[in-house]
Amino acid sequence: PRSVSKRGYVQREIKEALDLWKERLEDDIFVVPVKLVECAVPDALARFQWVEMFQSDGLERVLRAIQRSFSTVGSQIEDLDASGFETESITEADPDQLVYTLSIEYPQFRPRADASLSEINARIRGYIGKMELRFRKESLACLEMQDERDRRHSTAWLRDELKVSFAVHLLTEDLVSIEFSLMTYGAGAVHPNSHTRTFNFRRKPTLELDLTDVVDPLSDYLQTFSQHCISELGKQRDAEPGSVPFDENWLSQGAGPVHRNFENWLFVARGIRVVFDPYQVDCYAAGRHEVNVPIAMLGSVLKAEYFNLLRATVNESERQASGRERLK
Repeated sequence: PRSVSKRGYVQREIKEALDLWKERLEDDIFVVPVKLVECAVPDALARFQWVEMFQSDGLERVLRAIQRSFSTVGSQIEDLDASGFETESITEADPDQLVYTLSIEYPQFRPRADASLSEINARIRGYIGKMELRFRKESLACLEMQDERDRRHSTAWLRDELKVSFAVHLLTEDLVSIEFSLMTYGAGAVHPNSHTRTFNFRRKPTLELDLTDVVDPLSDYLQTFSQHCISELGKQRDAEPGSVPFDENWLSQGAGPVHRNFENWLFVARGIRVVFDPYQVDCYAAGRHEVNVPIAMLGSVLKAEYFNLLRATVNESERQASGRERLK
């Protein structure tokens, strides 16, 4: 009960859940807060209907909500085309298991016969392969030093580590957006480091997109993104119980109107998401931050062709929602 009023992991989980909820349709059941014991409701979750697990019908109500959510998601999946992806995995350690371990997951899109998806698959495999080779080379280089070899042999857990996971945020006939989360740990370091790498593609024709490729060069897009992100980050922090405000200089440097601050971006169903890695706008302990720029703000900054492609994803979501409503 005390954790809901403190800063830390619980607040970060609530923030992540709400960020994902913003991408859903209004009638989707996506966030179901559950009370295990009687406690205060965090302000950020006050809008949702709670389930009190300690009541006699608590478990039944949770199961009903999950079943209804599955039926809704199922109707959306049936409306999609045959495109999808499979998860490829790489797990490896050095022969003596003293120097490094790596665990990598990445998507391969299908149907693989699709020329555009085949090109995207090749780009992703190239990115993963180059990362794997670089990490292996840098880790094994330590064995050239006798002191380091002795240290690794005497301490079994002292190894370099690389973990890579991914999320596909958008996959349509026209656009693909992928996010990679990388965690690296250098043997003996105080803590691991994490950062994000995003990929955005157009499929017809196949193009890998930078933010400058999709915005109108005559627009003041950097100022628009910067002002919105700084405002939203402040609101997110204010919603955290007992939070400490951002350092204004740190925030203005990390989210100011400079291109490098917005290199990690993604197409999502209702706009564009900007990712700020640890240290970019706050300290390491605060973790990473995300801000969604809604499509309503993008009409004045995106090129018309990309605004229309993104708008089409919203229209499709609304069409599916209308179809579900007629079936009720």
